[in-house]
Amino acid sequence: MSSERSGRFSVAAGIVLFCSLSSVLGFHIHRNHIHASFLLRQRSVPVHELDMAASHETSAAAPRIPQRATDHDILPYGDNPTIATTALAHTLWRVILRPGVDSAIDATSGNGGDAAVLAELLFPSSHRQENLVDTTQSHLVCIDIQREACMATQQRLGEVLPEDILSDHVSIHHSSHTPLALPPPTVASSSEQEDDEDDVTLLETGPVALVVYNLGYLPGQDRHGDRTNQASHVIQTKTQTTLSSLADAALCLRVGGVISIMTYPQSNPTEAAAVQALLEGMALYASKSIDWRTFLGERDSLQRYPALSAQDDLLDDIRRILQNVYETQTSRARSNNGGVSGGGKNSRKPPCWRVHIHEKLGWSYAPRLLTAARVR
Repeated sequence: MSSERSGRFSVAAGIVLFCSLSSVLGFHIHRNHIHASFLLRQRSVPVHELDMAASHETSAAAPRIPQRATDHDILPYGDNPTIATTALAHTLWRVILRPGVDSAIDATSGNGGDAAVLAELLFPSSHRQENLVDTTQSHLVCIDIQREACMATQQRLGEVLPEDILSDHVSIHHSSHTPLALPPPTVASSSEQEDDEDDVTLLETGPVALVVYNLGYLPGQDRHGDRTNQASHVIQTKTQTTLSSLADAALCLRVGGVISIMTYPQSNPTEAAAVQALLEGMALYASKSIDWRTFLGERDSLQRYPALSAQDDLLDDIRRILQNVYETQTSRARSNNGGVSGGGKNSRKPPCWRVHIHEKLGWSYAPRLLTAARVR
């Protein structure tokens, strides 16, 4: 009897031990299969190697833990989009622009820093290596009212672009950004036989997907002027022309495109407030709770923009621009859809914009990046 009980106990213990080992092994295999899937995504492991990776990991003591980044892997301060507003803007541009398809406008080219970034996004080296330049529809427009800025932009672009792209797909305008200069309707497409002048075709220029502004002074310019030269003066963007230019930008942008504006509340608080108020009004086009036509007349709105409290003429300009952009975009939507009676559902909807403000907290006069994305 005792022997029988002992045998039963041994069998039961064996079953429990077997189940426990199976559970542990099953969890270990499942866990490492997940780890192998992670490796597949991170290292582009071929699908047929997935099971091999899983079986190999089950025999390992533990999955390999990635090492900590070294100092060489850390982004410099100015290149980190979570720290520097300019780097954040460049990161957003990379998401918007389609190389070889879209066009872009740098409305305040300055020393050419932003223009160089746009050029590399529109005409990446990979396209040049794959001989896709001949079919590109992209065009880059650079604008600045100062001649030295245009010359600096020309030189900077020459450092990042080959001569054929610079001559056929880039326009540099020494002028104001109002009215806003647009890309030409067509771009040249040369074949491999460059010596044959007849062997040149024209392609329709890609739509404008991005218009960028860096308001304020030319970088490196002495804001206080040269005291030894009484005739010297500092050139900076003006509020009225900036607003007018933004209206042109809003009307030339494709759906999904973005207006990117860097404002400087410390150097020109009125311009910074006016730009933000204009973009907020555009964001309210599709609002069902706040009327964009009257929001600037409300006390709460004016409290957010103290720099505009005594600027009645400027407030009237903002309202007029908002009205013009709204009516023009609505009219175009109806025309593109065959008129009011035969138009689609989007022809009956108001324009739609999404606006964001990016600024550093705890630094009241930090540069502010404003982005306005055209949704409809």
